[in-house]
Amino acid sequence: MKKIFFGLFAAFSIIPLLFGAEGGDDKASGMTTILQQGGNTLIVLLVLSVFFVTLSIFMLMTLRKEVMAPKGFLQDAERSAKDEDLEALKVICTNSNSPAAKIIGAAVEEVVINPNVSYEAIRNTVEDEGNRQAGNIYQKVQYIMDIAVVAPMIGLLGTVLGMREAFSGLRIDIGSSNPVNLADGVSKALITTAAGLILGITAMVVHSYFRGRVHDLLSELENNCAKILRTFAHKNQDN
Repeated sequence: MKKIFFGLFAAFSIIPLLFGAEGGDDKASGMTTILQQGGNTLIVLLVLSVFFVTLSIFMLMTLRKEVMAPKGFLQDAERSAKDEDLEALKVICTNSNSPAAKIIGAAVEEVVINPNVSYEAIRNTVEDEGNRQAGNIYQKVQYIMDIAVVAPMIGLLGTVLGMREAFSGLRIDIGSSNPVNLADGVSKALITTAAGLILGITAMVVHSYFRGRVHDLLSELENNCAKILRTFAHKNQDN
């Protein structure tokens, strides 16, 4: 629960940081002012931050032991493997949508196709399916790193646009340039730069947390599947 709380806190922290820390009645007006100063670039970063928070919550809900390898599924699968009940094991794997069920189900399919299959062949099938499931999981986590890379670049784009807007009047006549336009352009550049960096840094921290969590879950998933695989494969070889 502490890890989940930390992840939610890190994910939700980005939105208040994007708009500053004003409180009370000034908060709404402060956010509106910052949005106006930041322009379209800040709106893009806001949309990206919402996607980041949504993805982080989704990862927190799915990267759990009970989702990756449900305890009930493992118990039923191990019981069926010990009883040499291939059909029951196949049904159990079909009824579960967890990565563990897909990995063990791949071994069951291999035996159904070739009842005399060797242990090495079953192990290779399980490793291939395990790598496929791990790749799918890491791909979801990679989206967070993509946000961490893209967000500062969008902020930098806002910086360039803001500075161009700030100094656009100077090319005609320095004396007739409007100081307000200059200040607005510089403000836009600073706001988008800060927002992009805040989002990027936060996404990197969250990605690091999820990467470690995925590594631990995959290690445990591998151990659980290997235990059932050994029971299942040895029973199959004895027959």
